[in-house]
Amino acid sequence: MNISAIVQHAKESLLVHGSHWPTLLVESDTASTIFILDGFGQPNGTTLDKQKYLFRVGVQFGADHKGSEVKQVCLITEAWASTVKHGEQPISAPSLDPNRREMLMIVVLDVMPTPGGKSHLKQAVHVYEMLRAGTSLDLLAQNKEAEEIESMMLPSFVAGWASTKLSEGQLQDIVARFEG
Repeated sequence: MNISAIVQHAKESLLVHGSHWPTLLVESDTASTIFILDGFGQPNGTTLDKQKYLFRVGVQFGADHKGSEVKQVCLITEAWASTVKHGEQPISAPSLDPNRREMLMIVVLDVMPTPGGKSHLKQAVHVYEMLRAGTSLDLLAQNKEAEEIESMMLPSFVAGWASTKLSEGQLQDIVARFEG
């Protein structure tokens, strides 16, 4: 996926709508799909809630694109950031900090097949500070290159998608583990 094009599209959306809906871009060998994640990141929601949400979206993608192979997944979302001076206590949530900064985060997950039928997952994040002035908006990159990360957020989508590829026998084996 072209990060520059994603950033430009996000900027246009921010200028027109004032905000950017959490969005998931999925690139497979058969399709490029966009999901607007209505309900993602609800107030009082947890990271686990978000992972479950993305798992369900992965199941939906797998059901709609049977036989496809996911190549890349990209999550675009707004976030708050806080800066804490040395020796100060951090505020519990950046959204509550009166000096918070508005950010745009783009997390990219590459799904790379390996010998033996498994996949290697590699994630990176691109972070941009949103600088608003009246009706103008600039997105200031916070890092020159994407920063590699480890997170279970986007792998939850991949797990949901992969679950749709299970055979009936494999699914019955999983269910049998939980039967009394």
